[in-house]
Amino acid sequence: MNTRKLPAVIFTLIAVLAVAGCGGGAGMTSTEIMTAVMEAAADIETVEFTADIEQEMLLKNGESFEMNTYATMTGVLDQVNQEMKMDIKTTTEGLFGEGEAEVMEMEQYIVDDAIYTKTDNPFTGSSWTKQTMPEGYWAEASSLEQQFEMLELADVNVAGSGVVEGTDCYELKINLDLEYFGEVMGQQAGLEGLDEMMPDFEDMIKNLSIKIWVAKDTFFPMKAETIMKMVITAEDMGEMAGEEEGEMTMDMETTVTYRNYNQPVSIVLPGEAQDAIEMPFL
Repeated sequence: MNTRKLPAVIFTLIAVLAVAGCGGGAGMTSTEIMTAVMEAAADIETVEFTADIEQEMLLKNGESFEMNTYATMTGVLDQVNQEMKMDIKTTTEGLFGEGEAEVMEMEQYIVDDAIYTKTDNPFTGSSWTKQTMPEGYWAEASSLEQQFEMLELADVNVAGSGVVEGTDCYELKINLDLEYFGEVMGQQAGLEGLDEMMPDFEDMIKNLSIKIWVAKDTFFPMKAETIMKMVITAEDMGEMAGEEEGEMTMDMETTVTYRNYNQPVSIVLPGEAQDAIEMPFL
């Protein structure tokens, strides 16, 4: 799991982190709701979030190999100052066969146009790394610009209403163009040209369900849920698979909740991060 890319990947999948600054009345259409969201997106200053990710992978290549990954992320985003802090805990089962699960904890900061990451795992212990962000990367890390582009291409429908942590919400279903979705995933995973290497990428996505719940009074997103199933064969991988054969099935479910919009935040890089090891930005 590329944890440096996790924030952008998650937010891209769920197509959220946009808010509107006006109230909504009963009977609003999906077009009216999304128009309000897009128009007031510039009002976003800060937000706190929690993301829970479950990923199950089954690889069949003569023998079966199963690996399950569970990750929890909590963080705060400061859009005005282009800063972010996240705490990430990842538990992996099946990485080395049966036995105890492998646990990795990370602390990540984006400040001063650089990504600082503290990693704690049983293999390398505790260490800090630093990666200088290329120009324009903040838009990818915060995901705002990509969300707006994706929402413009999405088919959004009002699926109903619901209550999230005491807040009355519209429940919206997001239908994305799978070809565009595959291009975005390739970019976020650092695989530019994925559509050329795997031209049938959208066919590998067997199920994709994206829902968001936005508050009826503020249009702030309160919850987002993504469920995706992919089946990838060696034939799909083309040259990347080499002589390998087999099939990989991946099921992923992500739930994100949002809170404390536009509240004062303080993101301070720990002093120990000043000695971080410089790493190339991949």
